[in-house]
Amino acid sequence: MNGTFDDLTDQAKAFQKMWMDSFSKMMVAGLGSQTSGSPPPEAFREMRSGVFKAMAQSWEDFMRTPEFLKTMKQSMDTAIATRNAVNEFFNRAQHEFQGVNQEDFDHLMSAISEVRHRVDEINEKLSKLEQELKTQKKATPTAAPRKTPKAKQPVKKKAAKKAVKKTVKRKR
Repeated sequence: MNGTFDDLTDQAKAFQKMWMDSFSKMMVAGLGSQTSGSPPPEAFREMRSGVFKAMAQSWEDFMRTPEFLKTMKQSMDTAIATRNAVNEFFNRAQHEFQGVNQEDFDHLMSAISEVRHRVDEINEKLSKLEQELKTQKKATPTAAPRKTPKAKQPVKKKAAKKAVKKTVKRKR
C-alpha cells in the first residue's frame, strides 16, 4: 500500500511541476511581447501564440514521461480486458438462450472457406490429370479398331438332337 502511495505522490509532483513550468513559460512569453513595443492586438496574438507553444511543449514533455506512458498502458490493458470480459459474458448468455453469436458465424465461415479451398485444390488436380490423359491419348498411335468375334448363339436342345441324329444316320 505504501508503494502505491509513493507512486501517486511522485505522479502528483510531476504534474505540479509540469503546470508550474507551463505557467512560468506563459509569463515569460507574455512579458517578452509587451517590451517589444508592438500594438496591443499584435501583442495579444504573440502572447496567445507563446502561451499555446509553452502549453503544447510542456504537455508533450509530460506525455512522454515514463510514468504517463505506464499509466496509459495500464489503462489500455484494463479497457481491453474489460471488453473481452463483456464479450465473453454476452457470448455465454447467447449460448444459454440457444442463440447464435458472431463467434459461431466466424467459425462457420472459416470452415466453409477451408472446404472451398480443398475443393479448389481437388479441381486443380483433376484438371492436371485430365490434361495428362489428353496428352497421353495424342501420343499413342491409334490402331484400327479390333473386331470382336461374334458370340455363338445358344443352340436349342430339340434342334441340337435332330442335328446329331441326322449326322449319325448319314454316317451309317
